[in-house]
Amino acid sequence: MTLKDELQEHICDISHDMIVCAEVSYSDRNNGYEDVQIYLHIDHNVNEFLDKLDLIDFDRACGLDVTIWYADGTWSTRERDIDDEYTYWLHHVRPNIPEYLH
Repeated sequence: MTLKDELQEHICDISHDMIVCAEVSYSDRNNGYEDVQIYLHIDHNVNEFLDKLDLIDFDRACGLDVTIWYADGTWSTRERDIDDEYTYWLHHVRPNIPEYLH
């Protein structure tokens, strides 16, 4: 499974129109741990961004960090369980602001 496949599975119910921007960063093991960043800038093509994710080789990517921001104020991150060495996606929702802070 590629990072593109993982992300598409995670956002299967979310329209690409809801994706505002994204950032992917990692160190390339086979290239002297060179830092690599892939961005989806605001108002740019989501499909072009997703196609770039197909180029990431999990065996070469060290410290893979992914954040996706959505138009509804939520965001997703790709998390890694260090102990069991598996990855999963979290969809974060901003908590409600307590009434006493209004």
